[in-house]
Amino acid sequence: MMLTGKDGLLGQAAKFASVGAVSTLASIAIYAALRGWMPAMTANVVAVTVTTVAGSELHRRFTFGGAHAAAGGRMLTQNVISGLWACTSSSLGLYLVASLVVTPTVDQESAVLLAMSVIGGLVRFAALRLWVFAGGRRTQRLGFTPGRWSGAAQRFANQTLIPASAAQRS
Repeated sequence: MMLTGKDGLLGQAAKFASVGAVSTLASIAIYAALRGWMPAMTANVVAVTVTTVAGSELHRRFTFGGAHAAAGGRMLTQNVISGLWACTSSSLGLYLVASLVVTPTVDQESAVLLAMSVIGGLVRFAALRLWVFAGGRRTQRLGFTPGRWSGAAQRFANQTLIPASAAQRS
């Protein structure tokens, strides 16, 4: 596994953190702008939805060098799961702040949203690197290409586990 360099794990992690920081700041800005017009939970869902989809495309283009998802539905599945995680965890955080503070400020709510975004981002990086873009040219060095593993599984499945001579004796 290549650890260093722009295409290695550390390079991709640095790029992911950069895109994640921009996405998180955009999400908090959208949230803060909408918060005056709508309830906290609604503003949060809108902000998370917009930035999850935009962030995934930025990650595809920038973090993973324009790689394509290993399977068409993986990017969509990752977006849905990431979006659900972000909406659920951040909404829970907003609920807890509202339960603990009589009138929470937008700054307090934004701090909770930032913390939940960092936690979700760590899991999302792993999902994008090891699952969504696993077939991309950059991650083939790790041996995570779908064809390689499915071919090995097929060869294993085609092997006879019980020799024909033993099966005939019983």
